[in-house]
Amino acid sequence: MPGNATIGSTALDTGLTGAQCGAGEGPLFLSRNPMNEAIETKIRSLIADNSDDIEVLLVDAPGAGRVRVFIDHPDGVTLAHCERVTELLADVRETHAVEVSSPGAERPLTKPDHFRRFAGRTAKIKLSEPLPESGSRTISGEIVEADDETVTVATGDERLSLPYSAIGRAHLVAAA
Repeated sequence: MPGNATIGSTALDTGLTGAQCGAGEGPLFLSRNPMNEAIETKIRSLIADNSDDIEVLLVDAPGAGRVRVFIDHPDGVTLAHCERVTELLADVRETHAVEVSSPGAERPLTKPDHFRRFAGRTAKIKLSEPLPESGSRTISGEIVEADDETVTVATGDERLSLPYSAIGRAHLVAAA
């Protein structure tokens, strides 16, 4: 059905603003597991304190004892960048298998700046809670616009304005 839909007054809205979610500074979508959050905080701190030019896009814990770190660099990520970050994470490597990677074609979108940078591109967004209208938790569509509070995505005839607090994960869809 054509039209606009806004999510914000439903159970999806946690009441956090983009700034409170880390917009422009740290992670937008934090792990809900306290142990994972502690590891993520340690990783982000180690990299931020020792490398001004490397940005941590996402810290993921895909399984027990495993951690994936997606990084970015203004000039693109090289093997040397991945090696440097791996060396910086020596303490984490004592207790976890650590994988450091470039964002790749399906780069994670974790901050409002990322959504703004990739306006016009297609993204896949997984919501924290299902949409009230359809019950869907996954949205794929073109990023139309993004500000510090919300991202607007066009899905066919419909535009959805999503507060960042409603987003569990988001990434670009690789161009065909």
